Amino acid sequence: MQIQLELDPDLNDTEIQIIIKAKIYSKTIDELIQYLTAFQRPAEVIAVPGDDQISMIKVKNVIAIEIFKNELDIHTVNGTLKTQERLYRFLAKLPQQNFVQISKSSAINVTHLIRLEAGFSGNMTAILDQEYRQNVSRKYLHDLKQKLGV
Repeated sequence: MQIQLELDPDLNDTEIQIIIKAKIYSKTIDELIQYLTAFQRPAEVIAVPGDDQISMIKVKNVIAIEIFKNELDIHTVNGTLKTQERLYRFLAKLPQQNFVQISKSSAINVTHLIRLEAGFSGNMTAILDQEYRQNVSRKYLHDLKQKLGV
């Protein structure tokens, strides 16, 4: 990878333009775009709408997220919040470097991951802070291992 800086006097003082050049589109480029997008809007606190209130939670306190029927459960170090938001929309608000989807219906914050244990039929179980457990499906195991650098 080659990194190059070009100063452009036509841009305003706060504007940054990033151009990615490659011969072919790859997973590395996709990950770079996700990283830059997350860097662009570092969320420390996120709003979670409930039935009759909006709760503000610190992103670093989110342990795991899972969808059950039409309800999204956000498990934090302080308890569980429930909202009607979609999993993919909620994940898009979070920093991609910390969160990874581990099944069709759930995602975890890898900073709260304690260990992975063998589960049933090739699946793994993620053991997180607060003794919270989540099943990692085989389909998403590769992404989790890649996020952990394994």
